[in-house]
Amino acid sequence: NNSYASIYWKTTNETSGSYILERSVGNTSNFVEVNNQAIGSASAREYMYDDRNVESGKNYFYRLKIAEGNTFTYSDVREVKFTSVGSNTSITVSPNPSKGIFKISDASATGMTTYKVYNAKGVLVTQGRQQMNVGTQLTINLLGKSAGIYILKLETNGEIKTERLVIQ
Repeated sequence: NNSYASIYWKTTNETSGSYILERSVGNTSNFVEVNNQAIGSASAREYMYDDRNVESGKNYFYRLKIAEGNTFTYSDVREVKFTSVGSNTSITVSPNPSKGIFKISDASATGMTTYKVYNAKGVLVTQGRQQMNVGTQLTINLLGKSAGIYILKLETNGEIKTERLVIQ
């Protein structure tokens, strides 16, 4: 099974405690913990988690449980719908793997596209914006970055897509 859900969140201000990522399958009433991130920075931060324990054909619901001392608050619930693997793939990356230069096209993107690339630790390594249309290619230069897996996040007109980039 090659399906996964990339969960991303950004904070503007943090105190001490933790972010507990919770998931429920098929409904919004049976949440279980899938990831726990300690917090404690006063500055804004970005987080990313790949949930690899998902199956095609199921709907998943995610929320953050923010723990500060003995107090818990919850984020809004977000739904991730999975269709069969490969049925909604519009992103093409070539070459992949690469030595650091990637050409990205998205057959369904029409509009200003924001892209962000994260390393395996969830740290943002590059970002930018480009007008995308059918036939448009986006070039991402990761030359000089360490070999490994990176996550590309594309956002166009509110739709977010992710893809793995592999540097040899």
